[in-house]
Amino acid sequence: MMTKIKERKTIPIDALLEYANGYLAADYPDGDSAASVARRTGLIDLLEQALVTANRYRGFSYLDEKAITKSKPGVRWTRDKDEWLVDTDPTRRRYA
Repeated sequence: MMTKIKERKTIPIDALLEYANGYLAADYPDGDSAASVARRTGLIDLLEQALVTANRYRGFSYLDEKAITKSKPGVRWTRDKDEWLVDTDPTRRRYA
């Protein structure tokens, strides 16, 4: 009979943050699909909860068209501020 050892499994918050930022910035064709956006949304929810719980939430910035070129960026820097978030993807972000 195997004895069950109770172990605490943890991940460093910096490792989670680095992975999530890389995932949210992954640029590929069809990155605008509903499934891709849903996966990024789920990751955002998980990451924000972990950051808040660890008292490490410091906000985020949207990735622009220089960072995201194969699908919709998080923000488009135009002269007209009213158009910055037109035809963009709010899941394209980088956490501080």
